[in-house]
Amino acid sequence: MLDLMRKHARNWLMKLILGIIIVVFVFYFGSMSGRNKAERLALIDGRPIVYIQFQNEYQNLLDMYQQKLGRSLTEEMLKGLNLKQQAFDNLINQEVILKKAEDMKIIVSDEDVKKAILAYPAFQRDGVFDKRIYEQTLRASKMTPEEFETSQRRFLLTSHLEGLIQEGVRPSDEEALDFYRMQKEKLNLSYLQVSPAGFVVGLKPSQTELESFLKANEGKFRVSEHVQVKYLFFNPHDYAASVAPSESEIQEYYERHGDIYKKKDKVVSLADAHDKISAEIKVIAGRRIAMEEAKNAHDAIYQQENFDAYAAQKKLAVQTTGFFP
Repeated sequence: MLDLMRKHARNWLMKLILGIIIVVFVFYFGSMSGRNKAERLALIDGRPIVYIQFQNEYQNLLDMYQQKLGRSLTEEMLKGLNLKQQAFDNLINQEVILKKAEDMKIIVSDEDVKKAILAYPAFQRDGVFDKRIYEQTLRASKMTPEEFETSQRRFLLTSHLEGLIQEGVRPSDEEALDFYRMQKEKLNLSYLQVSPAGFVVGLKPSQTELESFLKANEGKFRVSEHVQVKYLFFNPHDYAASVAPSESEIQEYYERHGDIYKKKDKVVSLADAHDKISAEIKVIAGRRIAMEEAKNAHDAIYQQENFDAYAAQKKLAVQTTGFFP
């Protein structure tokens, strides 16, 4: 039995790592209800594995590989990874571990769950648990506190069991020696390096060879989709120039903003602030007019689908961005 555990000790560690990843990623997906939640894919000793669990686990694995490999992750690599089978195997392993934890009467108390949640970095501000952040995070993930506490309890159960198993694994002297050799053993190696660059000159692939290579390696040459945006810009300064504030408007603005112009240590008279207030009123009016013009343009173009015609009619310059992904 110990030999078997030694052989698979590394697998237990990997399951523990995957367990941690599952808890971290649970916020990206939240909880779901409805028909999908009830679609059973497997039954492990009376425990159902439902479709939504599989879907979340698959997405967790996909996100993990995308974060690690970035753009170098191709469709061919995804096929080779066989993420669907990995996700299904992970769910089965989790259920088996949880069942074993129950058989061994490993219990996670409410206090243990509470301590784990209080220590969760995502719920802390300046190193202290923040209940508001906790509730906001769960709401954003469409998850109730009860659902998250259940996922934490499952994770803690798994961790306790795997810890017990790892503590019981003792490598033999032969295994320790093999590991030492693997880490420390050195070789004297003689080799001959041949550079492909020396054979490139004179080679000229045919059109058929080029087309065949492209077809077999489409992922290497695929460029992400790019877009270009046309838009109309309503500049508030253009409209502000046509605004002429009345003396009563300037007087009202001066009185309304007395905290700026009338202070205990210094009072700015209306005459001194007159030009500055006039300029500020123009800017505010220009913004309002620009917003109204933009809204009118949006409504007209949305209904009539006449972007270019509207721009020509209103003598507006059409702005165009460059291409971007």
